Amino acid sequence: MVLRLLRICSLSERSDLHVRAFAFNEIALSHSRKRNSEMIVVSEKIVETNAASWKGEVTESKELVVVEFWHPECPYCKMLEPVYAELSKTYAGKLRFGRLNVMESEENQDLAAKHGVMSTPTLKFFCGGRPVQDIVGMLPKDYLQQAIDFAIKKHRECAERSTPLTLPYIS
Repeated sequence: MVLRLLRICSLSERSDLHVRAFAFNEIALSHSRKRNSEMIVVSEKIVETNAASWKGEVTESKELVVVEFWHPECPYCKMLEPVYAELSKTYAGKLRFGRLNVMESEENQDLAAKHGVMSTPTLKFFCGGRPVQDIVGMLPKDYLQQAIDFAIKKHRECAERSTPLTLPYIS
């Protein structure tokens, strides 16, 4: 997108765009460097899941689940981490929070691909193991709260009303 804008802009506007893009990247990287130097403790309300525990933690859950698809080298995932931890405490009992490191194993990568995750961070809401809503990218806390409130309101009784898909002719 920046390249397209650069082709349209005059030379003076181009240098201004470069300065802004550079400043934005430096802010993200400096935040990332600070975060790498300190130990971050994820909330005890967030379940670290993987492909092996996916069925028990997400698919068979009787409540609405939100899973953050992330990886350790993603600067936006690192910026989202404290916000996600805070939201997990705020919405404890209303919503189950989980995290899946997409780079941890090939099985995790396959699971992310199966659910259409193309970039990190991605938050996906699951009801009875089925994806019902998603958020792609880093958003401010208030937007995330609005999305979570909407998901809870819309899907609060999903587990009670949904039935598992069983076909009598498949064992």
